[in-house]
Amino acid sequence: EAYNGELTSWTLGSVSLSRLTSDALLYRRLPKHFREPGPEEFLVTLPAKSELRFAQGGKEVRANPGAFFIERSHEPYEFSHAEPADLWVMKLSKDLLAGRIREADRVCSLQFDATNGANGLFVDMVHLSPQRYDAMTEETRVTVFLVQTDVEYFLFFPFLDMGLDLFLHEFPDAVAEDPVVLAEVLLIHLT
Repeated sequence: EAYNGELTSWTLGSVSLSRLTSDALLYRRLPKHFREPGPEEFLVTLPAKSELRFAQGGKEVRANPGAFFIERSHEPYEFSHAEPADLWVMKLSKDLLAGRIREADRVCSLQFDATNGANGLFVDMVHLSPQRYDAMTEETRVTVFLVQTDVEYFLFFPFLDMGLDLFLHEFPDAVAEDPVVLAEVLLIHLT
């Protein structure tokens, strides 16, 4: 049976961004596919068209456009979509992610809302990056990404939203009358 797909990728310093448009697929990354232990990396996956299904470590996520999820690229997983799909993936090292959120493994296989707030800004920036890519030198790409990362553009703000999601999930009865207190609790919870 014929399969059609197109993979485009960009390098932003130590981070890679890719876009895959393809027919329906089922991909299983099994232990035998790992030749040598590689660096621990995480994939932030953003569906742009069609529902994506991802299973890893006994957890399963079904994400539609308007959401994103994080997966471990260095462990076995199953990834699929039943319809033609368009998706974006940002690959981050464990060290880069760990600098922004404590115990990054706990956010894996969770789905996050990307329709508004900081997570929406994150998705917008991912979608805009390729449009500006060719106009930048390699040094500028690295600098821009590092500045965005350090200024909490690409990573910290979305993880603050995720931190709130996790905090409210772990403490559903938590009510903060003072937003400053909630922010302080979140920062303590994330770091």
